[in-house]
Amino acid sequence: MPYVASGARERILDGGLPYTPGELNFCITNYLVNECEDVDREDAKAHVRKMLDHYMVEVHKDRLNYAAANDVVGVLCCAAYEAVRRDAAEWIWDLLFELADQWYVEQVGPYEDLAITRNGDVYPS
Repeated sequence: MPYVASGARERILDGGLPYTPGELNFCITNYLVNECEDVDREDAKAHVRKMLDHYMVEVHKDRLNYAAANDVVGVLCCAAYEAVRRDAAEWIWDLLFELADQWYVEQVGPYEDLAITRNGDVYPS
C-alpha cells in the first residue's frame, strides 16, 4: 500500500477524490477492503470504474498516454495484491484483474495501435 499523507487520506475518506496514483490505490483498496462486505460485485465494479474515470478526467485531462495507462493498470494490480495481503474476499482479486484486463483492451491496446501507426512499431517482427 502506498504511503498516503494523512491530509490526503482524510480528504479521500471524507468523499474527496484521488489525484495521484498512490491516492487512487488507497481509494480503491480502502473501498474494496473496508466498505464492500455487503456490496454486489457489479456495483463494486461500477464504483471502481467511476474512480478510474475520474482519475483520467481530473488528473490526465482525459488524455491517454503511457503514464496514464501505466498509472491505471499498475494501481489495479497493486490494489489486488494489497487486498489479498489484507485477507479481502477472493472476488476482489478477480474483480481488479478483470478491470485491468478491460482497461488494457478498451484503452491501452487502441492507444498502442495508434502509437505504432504514428511512430512505427518498436517490436517489428
